[in-house]
Amino acid sequence: MSVRQKKELARQILSDKIKVFNKEYHFDPSKKTLLFLGRILKSKGSEFLKDIIELAEALDCNVLICGYLTQYDYEFSEQLVEKLKTQYPWVPFFIGRDEQSFLGSLHRAAADIHVCMSFNESFGLAYSEALCYGSHCVISDVGGSRSAVLNNPECATMVPLYWGDDIKYLRLQEKIFNLKNKLLECGQNQDELKNNLRVLKDELNNYCIKKASLTNLFKKYFFYKNKIDAFETVNYEKTREALKFYLFQAYEKLCDGSICAERIYYEAMNGFSKEQWLSGIENVYDKAKEILKAQEQSTLVLQDAEQDDAAGLMQFCA
Repeated sequence: MSVRQKKELARQILSDKIKVFNKEYHFDPSKKTLLFLGRILKSKGSEFLKDIIELAEALDCNVLICGYLTQYDYEFSEQLVEKLKTQYPWVPFFIGRDEQSFLGSLHRAAADIHVCMSFNESFGLAYSEALCYGSHCVISDVGGSRSAVLNNPECATMVPLYWGDDIKYLRLQEKIFNLKNKLLECGQNQDELKNNLRVLKDELNNYCIKKASLTNLFKKYFFYKNKIDAFETVNYEKTREALKFYLFQAYEKLCDGSICAERIYYEAMNGFSKEQWLSGIENVYDKAKEILKAQEQSTLVLQDAEQDDAAGLMQFCA
């Protein structure tokens, strides 16, 4: 059975389970599926959940919101989830460890696109997991996200985050995208176009290096100074514009076969090893424990998360 056929089967099984779980939820197994999977936190881009739901409606595809609340931003996250549930009663929400365990890995298997607009990622292990299920990732271009998706455009579409009035990244990406299309239309022997493309890519790479240092400064400011108002520096309007542009672009490629589940799965199976997974998860929790210790907070919640995630990864890599 191919990865595509497995996804179709997973969507059918998921559809049957969702009908039992909540009859108000809408899930059409014949349609493609967007998935948000992660902790409901400001730092994980939870304020973009509404945009993800509305973009899924615009694309006429399913959307699944799966996650759990933590001690951080708890009041904000709880109010946000309740507001979205009221506003979109037909959207399947699975919030909390009990509700997530009801589905197991089924939501990952059913998803065609994993969407997350996180403000920080140390390793992005959730994205690596998504690739192993043949899902394309549309994720924010921060931290370890690129390495988590093998820095491979087949596996992921990277969305820029904007602080202040920063729009250069999006404009460069648009120029490169348009130039690639022009090359495809004109054939492969267009030396001038190819040279222009190389120049644009160099300019983009240089800009990304500068932008990465700014992102790291922001991360340090948020984690170690614990200033929640740092999120006020994010230009949500431009970031939403970018999310829409890149999500629609990825969906179009998925529909026309430019990207496909089989090739994503193949890349993941060749790009990851069991040792990499275990090393990655160990580093994540070591770093997290350091931060919690520095803040003199309990590690009980972390230990619960560690047991759940490590068990999932072991089963995954076996």
